[in-house]
Amino acid sequence: MNHLKSICIISPAIKLGGVERASVNLANELASRNIKVLFISIFNQEHFFTLDTNIQFCEPQGFNTFKLEILQTIRWIRKIVKNNKPDIILGFGTFYSSIAKLATLGLKTPLVFSDRSSPLFKWPIHIHLFGRLTFKLFPPNGAISQTQIAAEYAKKWLPMHVPIAVVPNPVKQIVRHSDKIRGKSILAIGRLNDHLKGFDRLIEVFSLIHNKDWKLVFAGSGLDDSGLLNIVNDLGLEGRVEFLGKVKDIDSLMSLTSIFAIPSRSEGFPNALLEAMAAGLPCISFNFIAGPSDIIDHNVNGIIIEDGDIKGFAIALDYLIENEDVRINLGQEALKSSQRYGVDSITNKYLDFLTQCSSN
Repeated sequence: MNHLKSICIISPAIKLGGVERASVNLANELASRNIKVLFISIFNQEHFFTLDTNIQFCEPQGFNTFKLEILQTIRWIRKIVKNNKPDIILGFGTFYSSIAKLATLGLKTPLVFSDRSSPLFKWPIHIHLFGRLTFKLFPPNGAISQTQIAAEYAKKWLPMHVPIAVVPNPVKQIVRHSDKIRGKSILAIGRLNDHLKGFDRLIEVFSLIHNKDWKLVFAGSGLDDSGLLNIVNDLGLEGRVEFLGKVKDIDSLMSLTSIFAIPSRSEGFPNALLEAMAAGLPCISFNFIAGPSDIIDHNVNGIIIEDGDIKGFAIALDYLIENEDVRINLGQEALKSSQRYGVDSITNKYLDFLTQCSSN
C-alpha cells in the first residue's frame, strides 16, 4: 500500500528526449493521483513537454543553461529539498541523481535513482567516476533499471544491500486516427545527430529495398550536424528520404505511416518502439542492448534482426512492404502487448518500489 504523499522528481530538463519524456509522464500521472510532486529540472533549457499545473516546477535561474555548475547546483537542490521536505526523491539518470545525493546528505530524505543509459553507453570518464564513487560512499536507498540486462550490470557496481527493481518506461495509449490512410512510409524517431541511434544504418538498409515507391521518414532534431544528408546523397536516395525535424503530434504521424524501424546500436530503453507498438504499428528492430528482446516476441508482435545485419534487415523490411496482411497482424499483436506497459500499471510498480525504499 502506497503511503507516499509527496515525491521529488529530478530530471535533466523537460526538453525533447527520452529521459525527459519518461520523467514528465510519470510526474503527471503521480499528480493525477493527488500525490504532491516537486519537479526539479537540472538545466534551464527549452521546454518541449508539459507538466500538470498542480506540479511544483523548479529550474535554475541564471545558471545551468548550457554548462553544469555542480557546486551551485548542489546548494540549490539542497535548499529546495529542505524547504519542501518530500517523502522521497526519485532521480532520473545516475549522474544527476548522484548530485542530488550529495545535495541532500544529512537531510535523511531517501533517494532512489533510475538508471537511464544503456549498459554499453560510455560516459566521459569524469562523469562515470563521479556517479559511481558517490553511490559507493553514500549508497542510495534503491535503484531502478529499465531492463533485466541493465539490472545485472548495476549489481556489479552498486553496494550489495541496495535493492534493484526492473521497471520499464510507461507508454501512453496512442490516439488512433482510424480515418487516416497509412501511407507507404517507414518511420524512425530520435535525435539525428546521435550515433547510437543508428540512423546511418537504416539509410543503408533502405537503399537495399526493392520497392522504390516507399519512403523513409525521420522525426527528430539534429540534422545539420548528423551527416545523414551526405549518406542520402551518396546512396542516391534524394526525394525518397524525408526529415521532419521536431514533431509535436507524434500520434498523427504514427497514424500516417505503415512500418516503424529502430536501427539503434544501443539504448537505455527504446521508448519510441513502445509508442509505435501502442499505435498498432508493425515494428522491426536490431537486437541491440538493451530493450528489444524484452519487448518484442520475434515474428509475433514484431521482428528482431541480428545486430548489424544490414542485409537481413533489408530482406525483412522488403517482406513487410510486400505483405500487408503480415503488417496488420504484427501491428495488432504489438498493440495488445503494449498494454502491459500502460501508465497505470508502470506507475504502480514505481510507487510500490519507492514505498519499499522509503521505509528501509
